[in-house]
Amino acid sequence: MSYLNKQFVKNNYNILFYIMVFVIGCAKGIGLNGNNSFYLVSFIVVFLFFFIKIFLDTWRKKEIIFILISLFVIFLNYSITKSYTLLVTFILLVGTKNVSINRIFYIILCTAIIGYVAVITSSALNLIPENSINYVRNGIVLQRSSLGFSYPNLLHILLLKIFLLITYFYYKKINILWISLLLCINYVIYTFSLSRGSFLAIHILFLLILISRIKYFRYWIFKLTIYIQYIFTFITILFGAVLKGTPIFNELNLLLSGRLYYVMEQFTRPLNFFGDDFSGMHIRMIPDNSYSALIFSSGLIITLVMLYGYYKVAKEVYKNRNIMLSIIFCTISIFLFVENYMFTFTFNFTLIYMMKYFYGELDVFKPK
Repeated sequence: MSYLNKQFVKNNYNILFYIMVFVIGCAKGIGLNGNNSFYLVSFIVVFLFFFIKIFLDTWRKKEIIFILISLFVIFLNYSITKSYTLLVTFILLVGTKNVSINRIFYIILCTAIIGYVAVITSSALNLIPENSINYVRNGIVLQRSSLGFSYPNLLHILLLKIFLLITYFYYKKINILWISLLLCINYVIYTFSLSRGSFLAIHILFLLILISRIKYFRYWIFKLTIYIQYIFTFITILFGAVLKGTPIFNELNLLLSGRLYYVMEQFTRPLNFFGDDFSGMHIRMIPDNSYSALIFSSGLIITLVMLYGYYKVAKEVYKNRNIMLSIIFCTISIFLFVENYMFTFTFNFTLIYMMKYFYGELDVFKPK
């Protein structure tokens, strides 16, 4: 019996990773963060299952070297920033070896939808607070509601994540009726969240889906996908270091609710190979721009690895003519300009593809 149990574990150990994704998916699906005890317990579960899976997996020499070097750099980053987000994300990414990407996304989608409906329903029944806030935009006081989530933007970000995963599974079936229905849901949620970033990102997602039906536009979507993160990194550097204080900077900063101001403040700091800690600054830093956060919070080494890794997987997407992935990659990359979700495992799905590319599991890039 003992031998049979060992064989069962050996042959089915990847279920540990799916449990990891389920736990994290549940936590993220209801909008929990690092201050929540359940969220912290979920991390402990993740670490436990991670080490079991690492022990049962088979590793090549280059994989071991890469993982050890990456952990060394990430620990150096943690010693400076005191943020464990990058560490946890990397651990989850390492665990993606030999697991089905379809199952990963299916688990994330199911937990996201169930969590989304559960929180909004609980808020409507007054089981949890609605979490409304007053917000001044262009001199006008607006009331924004989170419908039970911790803040209004999160309400809309989670909807964007659900729509991205719906695109992954049902891209070929999405037609004008689908889009009309989903855009109606998008508008209804916007009336509560007033989150322009996610609202526009969802419109961009469906616009790309529509124009991708035309062969001519597919080519340009593929090309845009390859270079889009370099473009937004350049734009971030341009506004943060060159155009600060100019009329165009002030206009765009106003349009982006002050996000460029925080980008500008980050560019007053010296560049660091392993990241920087913003806790001692004269203002409370809110690095909503993923690209500036990548450069300054993660450091130059991780920034170069991330940009190169994205470029390689985007080229692989183009090589396989996977227009569905190209649309998802584009939408995520655009959205990262206004929200800091670069290292969120359950949202920035490009990270999973980077790791799959590194492991040589190239079948994930083929069109479904």
